[in-house]
Order: sequence, then structure tokens, then C-alpha cells
Amino acid sequence: MRVVVQVIALALLLFAPAAGWAQTGRVPLVGFLCWVTCGDGYHEAFWGALRKLGYADYKNIAFENRAAGGDGASLDTLALELVGLKPAVIVADTTQSARVLKRATSTIPLVVIADDPVGSGFVSNLARPEGNITGLSTVAAELGVKQLELLKETVPRASRIAVVGNPVNPATELRLASMETAAQKLGVTLIFLEVRAHGED
Repeated sequence: MRVVVQVIALALLLFAPAAGWAQTGRVPLVGFLCWVTCGDGYHEAFWGALRKLGYADYKNIAFENRAAGGDGASLDTLALELVGLKPAVIVADTTQSARVLKRATSTIPLVVIADDPVGSGFVSNLARPEGNITGLSTVAAELGVKQLELLKETVPRASRIAVVGNPVNPATELRLASMETAAQKLGVTLIFLEVRAHGED
């Protein structure tokens, strides 16, 4: 969380210098596009960390939050709304949010939290992200492989292992692909069990 906040603070300094905003009589605006909700503990920690760095709500920084409630169609609309506000920077809290924002703007700085920024096509290099995108990776694919290896080590005789996931979530596809490769090396068969959120087809 602190890494994300530091990246956003740097983006504000680089792309929205105080003098420039002062000339317009505005404070820097930070957009937040959330796949489900912007009001949970995760996001509260994010805003709290910004305050500790000296950014106070609506005094020297302002927020515009948009939450899609897990609805992909709404996410596209909300992304365009945020881009239309011309914020100094937009934060994407998931791969889903990052994907629609990448389509919506190539100029507004985006700080993304993604499962695999390279595999998702957001950047070609994690160390030197190009374009208007930066942020961090949740290393979902690597974690899936590690979980599989630990399970096999704990239960050596296991030959069939069930994996539960939501096929709508981009992280699921990335994780399964890497786990399938690892499963072949470990001599186990993966059984994928779909679990979808309420209202998803």
C-alpha cells in the first residue's frame, strides 16, 4: 500500500506541479476506479497513507471515486467519466480497472495494481514501464505456482488438485496457465472449479 501511495505522490509532483494547479485555482484531483467498491478497508488505508504524506482531502488534494460493483459494462462508463474530469492521476485497483483505463486514455498518468502488468499487456518491462502507466504487480501467477508446490510438498501422494476461481477475473486465467505448466512438472492433474460472483453469467 505504501508503495502505491508513494508512486501516486511522485506522479502528482511530476505531472501536476502545485504552481500549475494554483494558476487554475484548483487542487490536484486524484481519480480512483474500483472494480467492486472504493469504501473497504484497503482503500481507507490508501487515503490514510496519503494524508500522512501531507495530502489533506479537498485542501491540497481532491478525490473522485468511481466503483463498478463488479459490472464490466459500468466499468467502461465510469472510466470515461473519470478521464473526462481530467484528473492529475488515476488509480486502478485491479487488472479489470487498469484494462479499461488503458483504453480510455493514453495521456493521464495511471497507477495500476495488476496481477501481471506485462502479461496483461499494460507494459513490456516492470522495471521501466513505458507510456502513461506505472504501479505494481500482485504476482498472482507466481503465487499460484508456489501454492501448488507447497501443497504437493505437504501431500506428496496427491495426483488430482482442485483449483477454485472466477473465470471472469483476469487473474484466474493468468494463474491457471502458470499452474498448469507447474502441474505437469509435478505430475498432478488440475481440476478447475468455477465460482462466479452474484449476477455474473
